[in-house]
Formats: sequence, structure tokens, C-alpha cells
Amino acid sequence: AKSAQYYEKAVTAAGPKASDDLLVRLGNVLNKSGDVNKAIAVLSKASDQNPQNVGALALLEKIWRDEVDRNPNNVVAHANLASIFQKRKRFDLAQKAYATAERL
Repeated sequence: AKSAQYYEKAVTAAGPKASDDLLVRLGNVLNKSGDVNKAIAVLSKASDQNPQNVGALALLEKIWRDEVDRNPNNVVAHANLASIFQKRKRFDLAQKAYATAERL
């Protein structure tokens, strides 16, 4: 999509100084266009840059919830969802998701 290309150029131009908000915008566009793996990588980078970026964490949570819904036996999806819950300080949900991952 054109918007993904625009954001990718902006991120490339900014280099290592690309803001976490710009990365979240790119991740959102990539996710909507179906490039989920690339969206996860970009959103994870945004979250690493700013662990308090609510937008990055919310999108990552949505992506992993969707994956768990599609593939309930995906251990990695449950573990990643648990990690996102933990970062969002939703410890009760994190504990449940980790327990599910361990059980699988």
C-alpha cells in the first residue's frame, strides 16, 4: 500500500532516530495491509524504544489475541500475549496466558 511505502521511507530517512510514534504508525499500516510479521517487528522496536508507548502495546496485544483466536494451540502466541499483558501491567491476564503456554 502507498501509505506503508510512505511510512517506510520516513522511517528509513529518520534512521535510528525514527520516533516510536512513527514506528507505531508504520506498524499499524503494515498490520492492516496483512504484513503481520513485519508489523510485529516494527511495533516491537517501537515498544523497545519506549516501553510506555500505549499504541505499540495495544496493537501488539490485538495481533497476538487475533493469533490466539485463530490458532488456540499456538504456544508462541500465548507466550507473546502474556509478555504484552505483563508490559501493560495486566498481571492477572499475563499469568493466565503464561499458564496456557506452559500447558500447551
